[in-house]
Amino acid sequence: FRRLCMRVLEETGNLGLPFITAVGKSMAIQSILWEHRKDLTVFAPMVNYPGFRETLGRTLSEMTAYGVSPSTLEGIPEDRAVPFLQGKVQDLKVVFDRYREFLQGRFLDPDDYLNLAAERMPSSSLLRGATVYIDGFSGFTPAQYGALLEIMKAASQVTVALCADRAEMGRAISVASLFHPTREVHD
Repeated sequence: FRRLCMRVLEETGNLGLPFITAVGKSMAIQSILWEHRKDLTVFAPMVNYPGFRETLGRTLSEMTAYGVSPSTLEGIPEDRAVPFLQGKVQDLKVVFDRYREFLQGRFLDPDDYLNLAAERMPSSSLLRGATVYIDGFSGFTPAQYGALLEIMKAASQVTVALCADRAEMGRAISVASLFHPTREVHD
């Protein structure tokens, strides 16, 4: 997906802003943690922990891949059975909001490349009428599904190869199965 999406982005024109590097993202997150540590409840004591900003960066990346935005975090109800959950969610919202504000008008986040490319795929001559083969995936994130949908609209033929056991395909889906993620994609 990454190479195809980057080629679509190159073909369809200038994005106007550069992608932020991994180091730049890490530095931005650290700066946000320091600047807003008084607004943080659960994360405040971890601001100086080695590796915390990288872990937080990976969390933001995963949230982007699954279509979670800062505004999505606002609607999560409080759960008293899970201590500190509300504080963690609120801290994530603060950091995610500030990170998106930091990027505004300066950089693009590489985690957004799928969404950016999906928006441009309808105008891509690279995809229009093409035959596309997708292989090596056992599952897709919502962002990947969005790009896949646009590929399917633009291309004349799309083949998705899934690794699964033929005998497994005839059985009911089981979460304990080795091929469970693949079966979810298939079914």
